[in-house]
Amino acid sequence: MRRLIAAALALSSAAAISACSLLLAGITPSTSDAHRTATRSDSVARDVFAWANRVRRDAEVPLLRRDPRLESVAARYSRELARRGEIAHESPTRGGETPAARLAAGGARFARWAENLAWTSAGPRGAGARVVNGWMFSPGHRVHLLDVGFRHAGTGVAEAADGTWYVVQLYGTRPAPEPPDPP
Repeated sequence: MRRLIAAALALSSAAAISACSLLLAGITPSTSDAHRTATRSDSVARDVFAWANRVRRDAEVPLLRRDPRLESVAARYSRELARRGEIAHESPTRGGETPAARLAAGGARFARWAENLAWTSAGPRGAGARVVNGWMFSPGHRVHLLDVGFRHAGTGVAEAADGTWYVVQLYGTRPAPEPPDPP
């Protein structure tokens, strides 16, 4: 038992010395903070997606399927909105000025698409219900959310420095496959 305690103290001392060395060198342990924020953002994104499908099921509309390209574009834009501290469909970022430009840059090719944006400062708990409920009470957002033609979606969420959560949900309809070339 003494050996176990001594080993634990030695490891704790080594970790403490390493942490102090990093702090003295001006390096902060932000990696764990970034990981924690990313994990919380992913959790809120899953919550928003689940609530979107819950209201679609209640409305007897086909459920959305997660699309990795839409999720990537939505996540990237939610981080941009969080950095800028504003919510807008247009962006000053070159090559991503519009949703269409962001989708094309992200390799997300859809015949039709739509974008819903939201923010909440009430924290991550219950954010999915708050965001989707807000969209349901906004005619334009509600149309996108319940559009029977949209079968694919991606949700991105990012937390700003002030604790505000920015949400981007993209919807898409895949284009019809091209007919084969005649022989």
